[in-house]
Amino acid sequence: MVQALSTILNFMSRWRREYWERLHWVTMDPALDYQAPAELRSISGLADLYQDRKDRGSTFDTKRKEMTAELEKVDGYDAKIWYEPGLWVVPQDPCYWITRDPALNISLPPQLATVDELKCARTQ
Repeated sequence: MVQALSTILNFMSRWRREYWERLHWVTMDPALDYQAPAELRSISGLADLYQDRKDRGSTFDTKRKEMTAELEKVDGYDAKIWYEPGLWVVPQDPCYWITRDPALNISLPPQLATVDELKCARTQ
């Protein structure tokens, strides 16, 4: 199990940016069609920004699956290791929270309540 723990910690260190992006409410909706509206197409670098985020997320998922498969081959590996609070568990779905337009005058608590209703499994 010590070998497994070392592998997990090294993975966490190497992929910390991708963990952060997956675990935090980052205002980048992957479903947004940033090519459709002319005003979004005119923003220099926006397409690259979205593509970069998507590519990092895909690579992260692939490497995480490879790491998990590698760990399962380690003598004495027990899936209960993922219940250790010091290890970062990766949710299947990132939770995106797009803050509301301030002109709508929707305070923070109702916005959070809406997110909790939509992604209740992600609230902790």
